[in-house]
Amino acid sequence: LNLLLLVVPFAWASHWLADQWGHEVTFILCLVAIIPLQNIFDWCAENFELLTPLGKDGRDFFAITFKNCVEATLAAILLKNCHLRLLQSTITGVVILHLLLVPGVAFFVQGSKTAEQLLHPHQASPNASLLMTG
Repeated sequence: LNLLLLVVPFAWASHWLADQWGHEVTFILCLVAIIPLQNIFDWCAENFELLTPLGKDGRDFFAITFKNCVEATLAAILLKNCHLRLLQSTITGVVILHLLLVPGVAFFVQGSKTAEQLLHPHQASPNASLLMTG
């Protein structure tokens, strides 16, 4: 995954050479360049939790901030350029992803491994409700 960091300078250069390379190449290079950068943000979040004396709530806040850094950067750029409809769509997509897709895939994968699961009713009911509303 760290080998994909070599794509980052080419993605940066393709932004300035978009007329010659084409916008499709720029998009693909930037898409591939986000993957190792998000991995670095995840690593920073995990190690930041170990190093800070902020307490559990402070560590969780910074961990969530680092893990959503790509979405936050995209939101700042869209807000700066006044693309409000696209910003609303992006936020909606992130919320749907985190609330529906991630728990749904987790339930599906775990359910395919075991015939019967024991779940705590208090913790499992919000996720089941979210999956049913989606």
